[in-house]
Amino acid sequence: MNTARIAIITYLISGAFFIAGIANPIMGSKLFLSINRDDVYLWSSITDFFRDGEWFLASLLLIFTFLLPILKYVFLGSRLFLNKGSDQLNKLLEIVNKWAMLDVFVLAVLIVNLKFDSLILVTEVRIGTTFFILSILLLMATSALLRKASSIT
Repeated sequence: MNTARIAIITYLISGAFFIAGIANPIMGSKLFLSINRDDVYLWSSITDFFRDGEWFLASLLLIFTFLLPILKYVFLGSRLFLNKGSDQLNKLLEIVNKWAMLDVFVLAVLIVNLKFDSLILVTEVRIGTTFFILSILLLMATSALLRKASSIT
């Protein structure tokens, strides 16, 4: 199987994981000895931060967990499926790639912020976090495979 086909497969699987990461909770929390569990989703955390007046944190989450990854999917998709490899698109993709790890950092900060367990509040990482991290890693792999395929041809 050639590098371009592997890149397409990793791209599609990454997109599925990205959607699953957004659709599933990233954290679960409950009060000690309580049966009820509150789930935290990426989108709900952004809206909660905006509602609470935390504009900076909300904007960071919005930009680095939604907008930049979606932009990267669009750029990589156009290169993979439309063979649009213009110099401008390649430069934009490289700019987005330089910021690609910041979404992992933002998610890590969010998890650490919510993970401080106390005797009263207990939190745990949920499946959405795993899906989101897998989507980021596969998107990074897709980008690397695309660079490799471009250097071969």
